[in-house]
Amino acid sequence: MRHLLSGDDTTSCLVSSITEPSTSNFVFTWPLYRLANEVAVQNSIVFLDELMSPFDVDHPWRSVRPREVVDEDGNRISEWRVSVAAVQQFVDRL
Repeated sequence: MRHLLSGDDTTSCLVSSITEPSTSNFVFTWPLYRLANEVAVQNSIVFLDELMSPFDVDHPWRSVRPREVVDEDGNRISEWRVSVAAVQQFVDRL
């Protein structure tokens, strides 16, 4: 998440649920997309068999797809926004 805060990347994620990646089918994540002074947060499932490269538990954000705000059916994707400052406070407490 530090790369998101430093501005080195605009995408990160929190992994909310994972079992052994070598035998799992999916990983539950909360993708984080930096938008200037805010971070958009969504809920997502990463299907491991759809990835171009193996899931890396040390760099899970590499498996996060680019931000979309509308799904394939035209429905708005649920997301909320928090300030970059709030994310920084969270990281500082870790």
